[in-house]
Amino acid sequence: MQRIKDFPVALFTSIMRSGCLAIAYQRYETIFGFPQIVSMVLFMCVYVIFSVIGGAYISKLIFFKDHVVAEFYHQVQANFFAAISMGVLVLGIATYSLWPLVAFSLWLIGSIGHVSITVILFSRWLTGECLITITSR
Repeated sequence: MQRIKDFPVALFTSIMRSGCLAIAYQRYETIFGFPQIVSMVLFMCVYVIFSVIGGAYISKLIFFKDHVVAEFYHQVQANFFAAISMGVLVLGIATYSLWPLVAFSLWLIGSIGHVSITVILFSRWLTGECLITITSR
């Protein structure tokens, strides 16, 4: 359980990198007329990575809610919460050629989430509200 307690929200940035690589391969295969094999394998890997990281972070939220709250109010770590919504946006873009309706739903969820976290973070930056550090480690 110690590993779950220390699981960083910053790992969601790996979804953005992996997803963008898969999107780049998809565009490359489309432009040059190659079968979309590599991009499909990459997409499936990105979905698995997102599921594993998301599941681990949900476990952290369930068992160590105080650590998640501390991360959310940390000066630096709070900014990585936007990576969750960005990851959902990237998954939506990557899914569009296969399932447009699913892609639109992911994009809508990601957009709403990203605007929400942006408003929260900007309002905290402007007001200087509740910037604390994690001291329980």
